[in-house]
Amino acid sequence: MNSNATRGRAGMIALSRSQAMNAQAIYRDFAAQIKALHGANTVHGPLNWDEKGDLKGVEAGVFEWHADGALTVAKSGPSVAVN
Repeated sequence: MNSNATRGRAGMIALSRSQAMNAQAIYRDFAAQIKALHGANTVHGPLNWDEKGDLKGVEAGVFEWHADGALTVAKSGPSVAVN
């Protein structure tokens, strides 16, 4: 059973208020947000953004699988926004 299920109504209200206050405190810490957005490590390698906020250094490719199992590159290059 979830430990929250055993709490009383007043306890749950207090918990939700404290979580909301923590979320507001984190949201207001702009320096921490900016630091967190300067890069991220992913399974595909590090991600970084430029001054405009555009993702940089990421390439995408479109591949075509053939009946014999061969794979060819149909299109590759820097990633672009798709409308």
